[in-house]
Amino acid sequence: FARANLPLAKPLPPGLREVLQKIERSPGENLSNERLARLCGLSNAAFTRLFAQHLGLSPRQYVQRTRLN
Repeated sequence: FARANLPLAKPLPPGLREVLQKIERSPGENLSNERLARLCGLSNAAFTRLFAQHLGLSPRQYVQRTRLN
C-alpha cells in the first residue's frame, strides 16, 4: 500500500497496518476516526495518538491525502 507517499520512521504495529490497508482499498468509504480506531482495537484518543506518532499526520489528514492521490 502507498501510505500516501509518506516515509515511515518506525515499523507499523499490525493493527495500524490493517487500518492503512483499509484506507488504501476504500478511500471513498466513510472512514471516521472512531471506525478506524475500532478496527485497530483502540480508543479514539489512543488510535489518533498512535497514528500520528507513526505517520506524522492525523487519521483524517491521511484519509484526505489518500483520496487526493
